[in-house]
Amino acid sequence: MLDTLAIARTLTDAGMDQDQAAAVTAAVQQAAEHGDQGTRQDLDTLRADVRSEIAQAVSTLTWRLALVQAATIAAVGALVRLLMP
Repeated sequence: MLDTLAIARTLTDAGMDQDQAAAVTAAVQQAAEHGDQGTRQDLDTLRADVRSEIAQAVSTLTWRLALVQAATIAAVGALVRLLMP
């Protein structure tokens, strides 16, 4: 909950006239009450989505690395057979 009186006082103390301070305070209050604010649940959902995507990426990279390692071992083996009499 916003302390709109304190906001208006801060603005008028800083030199803003009272009508402008009231308008700015009303705009801030409206934004706070009706703005597009993230909730704890939104953050938890986002965190779960990001973790899932990271897990999928790690799985994909693990398989790709295993394939690269297997190809490397096969290539080295083929080279050894070619170079050794």
